[in-house]
Amino acid sequence: MLSDVMENSQQRRNSDDFFSTLLNQAPNAPVKNADAEKTPAIKNEAQEVQVAPAPVATHEWQYQQPAVSPHQDLPAPKPVREKKEPEETGAQPVPKTKALPYKSYIRRLIMQAANDDPGIRSLQEEWEAAQQDIRATQGERLPQINVGASVLPWYQGDVADLRNTAKGDITLSASMPLFDWGRLSRAIDERQYRAAAVGARYAQQLDQLAYNVASTEVQLAKQLAIKAVAQAYQQRMLTLVDMLNGIVNVDIGRRSELVQANARLLLAQQECENIEAEIAKTQETLNKWFGARRHDAAPVYQYWMNDIPSLQQAIGNVSHSAPIREVEAEYQALSAYMARTKAEQLPSVDFVISKGFSADDYGRDYGLQAGFSLRWELFSGFSGMANIAAAASRANAAKYKKNDQQRDLTSRLKVDDKEIKRLKERTDNYQKLTRESDTIRQMFYEQWYSAGRRSFLDVLSSESDYYTYKVNAITSRYDGDITTLRYLWESGGLLRWLD
Repeated sequence: MLSDVMENSQQRRNSDDFFSTLLNQAPNAPVKNADAEKTPAIKNEAQEVQVAPAPVATHEWQYQQPAVSPHQDLPAPKPVREKKEPEETGAQPVPKTKALPYKSYIRRLIMQAANDDPGIRSLQEEWEAAQQDIRATQGERLPQINVGASVLPWYQGDVADLRNTAKGDITLSASMPLFDWGRLSRAIDERQYRAAAVGARYAQQLDQLAYNVASTEVQLAKQLAIKAVAQAYQQRMLTLVDMLNGIVNVDIGRRSELVQANARLLLAQQECENIEAEIAKTQETLNKWFGARRHDAAPVYQYWMNDIPSLQQAIGNVSHSAPIREVEAEYQALSAYMARTKAEQLPSVDFVISKGFSADDYGRDYGLQAGFSLRWELFSGFSGMANIAAAASRANAAKYKKNDQQRDLTSRLKVDDKEIKRLKERTDNYQKLTRESDTIRQMFYEQWYSAGRRSFLDVLSSESDYYTYKVNAITSRYDGDITTLRYLWESGGLLRWLD
């Protein structure tokens, strides 16, 4: 995906494939007033919150480090081509050979965001500039041809000498390095390693964008799921309020129950307003990347966290992640710069050839001259030694930075792995609590309405507990998916996993 997005940044202005703005939201169900003479049926909603993720599967997953040699140019970018996925319908299990619909949707969004992201475009230009720097340094190995002109308007000395001196001249000269102790080779190495660092920084920026887009989409899916549960809870409170209005018309002594129901209804309405505000914020974040060009609604959210690498595999791939490759390339560039600086302190030999085209008063011209020139900077105020020492210190700093980042990423992967397992276990526990709470709320309602053995406050508390457990189950499930995305991103394998 990295190479695909890099070249498509040059063709994005001609692209007309846009996606749409927001996820479709189901309208609120119409409110039905319950009859005060009948017991309103309580819908068993325990089966609606089966959101526990399937067990995490592991497979032999190995990141292949791109071969970037310091003696060759980086590969040319390729245009973005979206993979044509076969249409899939239903919720049947999808074979591993096919991409899940939701994963395909997320991949398309990431590619679209990358094509218009200013940070990605800036790094694309930096990468192109680095390629030109390589070509400029390589050009120093070729003959350097110069043309010069001189005029002699005034001369002080013997007239005889003046006759033998040209009044002006046009010269053509060329020089080519023959031996420089590897100075140009090290300079080319430095430029190529710096280009590799830019490419790694580009990959790092794209990884960050992919995680931000994917995690925000999952966050929006979570908020929409919670919104549906909150609306169902609000509808239930409204049903109880309508029922108690009918009861109070007959028995004014039960007005306190109506007050309690109205209070819970107001709380339910506040919950709906809060989640609507969170959805608006998340959609505004998505608009930052896509604007008004997302015309396709998101597919139904389903389990898509398949083929997740194990902790050992993820830790093993940290050394090939973009941040580590960037620091490694910087270290190699600084090492090449140090070697180049050392070579500059030694003598270098150039082959020089020149030709003048003017003639003196006797018609004699200057012939072709060829020879060798020696350059050696004997003393420069110890600046050369200082440059070598500075380059060595910077190279050592880059090495320590690489070790520190590798240790930090490894630690974060271990934390994420434990968090994924904890959230999965928490989701399972809230699933069980939701089923038990659904049974309890039905029992409390029957005992209050038919037998009078429960207070109405017990009924309201059981309804509130049922709502809370459902929300916690949904939150744990989606937070687990976001943590899994972060786990893939920190291991450097998010884009490969999406492909």
